[in-house]
Amino acid sequence: MTAEERIAAVVEPLKKAQEQLAKHPLFRKDRKLQHAFSVLQSTAVVLVVDEIFLEDNRQNLEGLGFLIPCGMTSRQSELARHALGLDGRTKVSHRNRFFAGPGHNDYDQWTEMVRQGFAEMRSGANGSDLFWLTLRGAEQVLDAGESLSTEDFPGSPADTVTSDHEEPKSFTADEAEVLDQALSRRTLSGKTPG
Repeated sequence: MTAEERIAAVVEPLKKAQEQLAKHPLFRKDRKLQHAFSVLQSTAVVLVVDEIFLEDNRQNLEGLGFLIPCGMTSRQSELARHALGLDGRTKVSHRNRFFAGPGHNDYDQWTEMVRQGFAEMRSGANGSDLFWLTLRGAEQVLDAGESLSTEDFPGSPADTVTSDHEEPKSFTADEAEVLDQALSRRTLSGKTPG
């Protein structure tokens, strides 16, 4: 459907409604009601035009920082919960990591989460990158009654953490390489990574 057709699909029913209302004596006498209907028509057209503009320019606007995504996709949420070790039975996160490299089924999902500020990443050895969630990303996927371990999220708000342990959990380049090597050994042993 072209932009013109989409606008017409909104405007035409409003025009018909206005024609019907114009026949009613109260509508013909009440200038405020007429004005309100006119504003409604204008607003409907502006919303459709805005929607068309956003669809046509979404990538450019996101790239310039004008559009900020408001949430994760359902697949990203699943990946984030897996990275935290939250499986529906566990109520406190017990890790914050996910390994994936280019070609991995979920690599693009993770790089998108990095772009949106839900995760961070570090390049690793053997072609796998280490991804971990930011506090913002982790809080997005918590279900009621779940919380984040302060071991992985030091300094996070009290209502989302359960431990008093304040030592930050970050991976040095050497630790990331060791974890990546362990992942490679798991892959060779037939266990699936991630």
